Amino acid sequence: MPETPLPHYREVPYEKQTAKFSAGNRLQSIGWSFKGLVWFASHTHAFWIQGALTVAIMGFAATLPGMTSTDWALLVLGAGLIFVTECLNTAIEIVVDRISTEFHDLSGLAKDVAAGAVMLAVTVALVIAAIVIFPKLG
Repeated sequence: MPETPLPHYREVPYEKQTAKFSAGNRLQSIGWSFKGLVWFASHTHAFWIQGALTVAIMGFAATLPGMTSTDWALLVLGAGLIFVTECLNTAIEIVVDRISTEFHDLSGLAKDVAAGAVMLAVTVALVIAAIVIFPKLG
Protein backbone atom coordinates (compact mmCIF):
# COMPACT_ATOMS: atom_id res chain seq x y z
CA MET A 1 0.00 0.00 0.00
CA PRO A 2 1.52 3.35 -1.01
CA GLU A 3 2.27 6.04 1.56
CA THR A 4 -0.78 8.25 1.87
CA PRO A 5 -1.42 11.03 4.32
CA LEU A 6 -3.49 9.91 7.26
CA PRO A 7 -5.99 12.06 9.10
CA HIS A 8 -5.10 13.01 12.63
CA TYR A 9 -6.64 10.58 15.10
CA ARG A 10 -6.45 10.99 18.82
CA GLU A 11 -6.44 7.98 21.06
CA VAL A 12 -9.62 7.69 23.08
CA PRO A 13 -8.98 6.90 26.73
CA TYR A 14 -10.28 3.50 27.83
CA GLU A 15 -12.61 5.12 30.37
CA LYS A 16 -14.32 7.05 27.57
CA GLN A 17 -14.63 3.90 25.43
CA THR A 18 -16.48 2.08 28.20
CA ALA A 19 -18.52 5.08 29.36
CA LYS A 20 -22.29 4.79 29.53
CA PHE A 21 -24.33 5.74 26.53
CA SER A 22 -24.44 9.42 25.69
CA ALA A 23 -25.69 11.20 22.61
CA GLY A 24 -22.46 13.20 22.46
CA ASN A 25 -20.32 10.05 22.36
CA ARG A 26 -22.52 8.55 19.64
CA LEU A 27 -22.31 11.72 17.55
CA GLN A 28 -18.53 11.70 17.96
CA SER A 29 -18.45 8.05 16.80
CA ILE A 30 -20.56 8.92 13.76
CA GLY A 31 -18.15 11.76 12.99
CA TRP A 32 -15.20 9.37 13.10
CA SER A 33 -17.07 7.00 10.79
CA PHE A 34 -17.56 9.77 8.25
CA LYS A 35 -13.91 10.80 8.64
CA GLY A 36 -12.86 7.24 7.78
CA LEU A 37 -15.18 7.09 4.77
CA VAL A 38 -13.93 10.44 3.48
CA TRP A 39 -10.34 9.23 3.81
CA PHE A 40 -11.23 5.97 2.03
CA ALA A 41 -12.98 7.83 -0.80
CA SER A 42 -10.18 10.35 -1.27
CA HIS A 43 -7.16 8.04 -0.95
CA THR A 44 -8.03 4.72 -2.61
CA HIS A 45 -8.15 3.98 -6.32
CA ALA A 46 -10.54 1.11 -5.65
CA PHE A 47 -13.24 3.55 -4.52
CA TRP A 48 -13.09 5.49 -7.77
CA ILE A 49 -12.90 2.44 -10.03
CA GLN A 50 -15.75 0.68 -8.27
CA GLY A 51 -17.73 3.90 -8.07
CA ALA A 52 -17.38 4.47 -11.82
CA LEU A 53 -18.42 0.88 -12.58
CA THR A 54 -21.37 1.17 -10.21
CA VAL A 55 -22.54 4.39 -11.88
CA ALA A 56 -22.17 2.76 -15.32
CA ILE A 57 -24.12 -0.36 -14.36
CA MET A 58 -26.83 1.62 -12.56
CA GLY A 59 -27.06 4.04 -15.48
CA PHE A 60 -27.45 1.16 -17.92
CA ALA A 61 -30.05 -0.50 -15.68
CA ALA A 62 -32.01 2.78 -15.61
CA THR A 63 -32.51 2.50 -19.39
CA LEU A 64 -34.06 -0.95 -19.13
CA PRO A 65 -37.81 -1.40 -19.15
CA GLY A 66 -39.46 -3.14 -16.23
CA MET A 67 -36.93 -2.41 -13.48
CA THR A 68 -38.71 -2.98 -10.18
CA SER A 69 -37.90 -1.70 -6.73
CA THR A 70 -36.69 -5.21 -5.90
CA ASP A 71 -34.32 -5.11 -8.88
CA TRP A 72 -32.92 -1.78 -7.70
CA ALA A 73 -32.59 -3.04 -4.14
CA LEU A 74 -30.60 -6.06 -5.34
CA LEU A 75 -28.28 -3.90 -7.46
CA VAL A 76 -27.70 -1.47 -4.58
CA LEU A 77 -27.08 -4.37 -2.21
CA GLY A 78 -24.49 -5.85 -4.58
CA ALA A 79 -22.72 -2.50 -5.01
CA GLY A 80 -22.82 -1.87 -1.27
CA LEU A 81 -21.29 -5.29 -0.60
CA ILE A 82 -18.32 -4.36 -2.78
CA PHE A 83 -17.75 -1.03 -1.02
CA VAL A 84 -18.05 -2.57 2.44
CA THR A 85 -15.56 -5.34 1.70
CA GLU A 86 -13.18 -2.87 0.05
CA CYS A 87 -13.32 -0.67 3.18
CA LEU A 88 -12.54 -3.69 5.36
CA ASN A 89 -9.75 -4.78 3.00
CA THR A 90 -8.21 -1.31 3.20
CA ALA A 91 -8.51 -1.30 7.01
CA ILE A 92 -6.76 -4.69 7.20
CA GLU A 93 -3.97 -3.44 4.95
CA ILE A 94 -3.52 -0.34 7.13
CA VAL A 95 -3.36 -2.40 10.33
CA VAL A 96 -0.92 -4.93 8.85
CA ASP A 97 1.32 -2.12 7.59
CA ARG A 98 1.06 -0.40 10.99
CA ILE A 99 2.35 -3.53 12.70
CA SER A 100 5.33 -3.82 10.37
CA THR A 101 6.24 -2.86 6.83
CA GLU A 102 8.71 -5.75 6.66
CA PHE A 103 7.55 -8.68 4.56
CA HIS A 104 6.15 -11.60 6.50
CA ASP A 105 4.24 -14.60 5.10
CA LEU A 106 1.33 -14.10 7.53
CA SER A 107 1.07 -10.39 6.71
CA GLY A 108 0.93 -11.23 3.02
CA LEU A 109 -1.63 -13.94 3.67
CA ALA A 110 -3.85 -11.57 5.67
CA LYS A 111 -3.77 -9.06 2.82
CA ASP A 112 -4.41 -11.76 0.20
CA VAL A 113 -7.39 -13.17 2.08
CA ALA A 114 -8.86 -9.68 2.51
CA ALA A 115 -8.37 -9.01 -1.21
CA GLY A 116 -10.02 -12.38 -1.90
CA ALA A 117 -13.05 -11.20 0.07
CA VAL A 118 -13.30 -8.21 -2.25
CA MET A 119 -13.06 -10.51 -5.27
CA LEU A 120 -15.88 -12.65 -3.87
CA ALA A 121 -18.01 -9.56 -3.28
CA VAL A 122 -17.40 -8.37 -6.85
CA THR A 123 -18.33 -11.82 -8.18
CA VAL A 124 -21.55 -11.88 -6.15
CA ALA A 125 -22.42 -8.34 -7.28
CA LEU A 126 -21.82 -9.28 -10.93
CA VAL A 127 -24.00 -12.39 -10.60
CA ILE A 128 -26.75 -10.26 -9.03
CA ALA A 129 -26.44 -7.73 -11.86
CA ALA A 130 -26.62 -10.50 -14.46
CA ILE A 131 -29.70 -12.05 -12.83
CA VAL A 132 -31.43 -8.67 -12.74
CA ILE A 133 -30.34 -7.23 -16.09
CA PHE A 134 -30.08 -10.12 -18.60
CA PRO A 135 -33.79 -11.09 -18.53
CA LYS A 136 -34.71 -7.48 -19.33
CA LEU A 137 -32.51 -7.42 -22.44
CA GLY A 138 -34.47 -10.11 -24.27
